[in-house]
Amino acid sequence: EEKVETMLELSCEYLDLPNAFLTRIDDDTQHIELAHATHPALQPGESCPLEEAYCKRTIELDSLLTVVDPTDEGLTDDPAYERFGLGTYSGGRVESDGELYGTLCFADTDTREEAFSEIQQTFVELLTRWVSYELERQRARSQLQRERDRFEEFAGVISHDLRNPLNIATGRPR
Repeated sequence: EEKVETMLELSCEYLDLPNAFLTRIDDDTQHIELAHATHPALQPGESCPLEEAYCKRTIELDSLLTVVDPTDEGLTDDPAYERFGLGTYSGGRVESDGELYGTLCFADTDTREEAFSEIQQTFVELLTRWVSYELERQRARSQLQRERDRFEEFAGVISHDLRNPLNIATGRPR
């Protein structure tokens, strides 16, 4: 979590955007999990129907969704634009173990004068993959800890169950 928060902050500086956030999507709802953002609706703990977020369009794509001017792109009637007023947006799918987790997004209420450069788009794509990797690693670590805990519990039960018969066996004369 700390790594992702640091990455969001540094990414805002690099992309020159005030808002970076990681969402989790479930039951047609977008939940802001982590954020480095000035926008009040893009803070951790905030949520909204997926229909009212650019994330809906983002998860439908195999590549990034980028918006640099909603007026030029015909998005001013889009529920996401109406709710958040984002004039600039770049976001990609975040997956964990091959399943949709959410999105990694960068945004501003102002429009951009220029499109995102190829380097900036590659940067966002790589960050999306890195966050996906970190989520998978966290999930694997949690699963390993659960298995370790179960094994220790099992070993404790077996040790206890074997102790009494061994004590009896070692106490018998030959």
